[in-house]
Amino acid sequence: MPDYRLAYEEAVRALRAQADEHDSLRTRAGTILATSLVVTSFFGGQAVARDAPRSSLGWLAVVAFVLAGVLSLGVLFPTDLRFASDIREVVSLIDTDSAPDHPHRELSLSLAALLDGNSARISVMRWIFRASAVAVLAETVLWIAYLAAD
Repeated sequence: MPDYRLAYEEAVRALRAQADEHDSLRTRAGTILATSLVVTSFFGGQAVARDAPRSSLGWLAVVAFVLAGVLSLGVLFPTDLRFASDIREVVSLIDTDSAPDHPHRELSLSLAALLDGNSARISVMRWIFRASAVAVLAETVLWIAYLAAD
């Protein structure tokens, strides 16, 4: 009789790693959002203090600020990911006739399904995070160019 505990332990480890990556992305997205706010408040404050004329660079900086904020929020707010099995499902798997000999096998497959379901979403979140980082960089460069042109 095969022992599926190794598969189960690996599925649990993979889900933990995925949850850690998700937490890391959300933390970094929060940092990007805070950075964007600081950059805009500092450079925007400089523009207001100098009574700088309105120009397309200033408006582009504001658009980059809004874009960075929206993208960061897109990483911060998703709550549809699952990193643990529903206990009722686990009990149901163990109680079924097919699982008594191999409960670790059934649980491993259940966790693998969660892992697969989360993977695409986390991949999208990675790209959204990258785009928000680029937006903050663009925002900073645009503010500097705007203030230098004044």
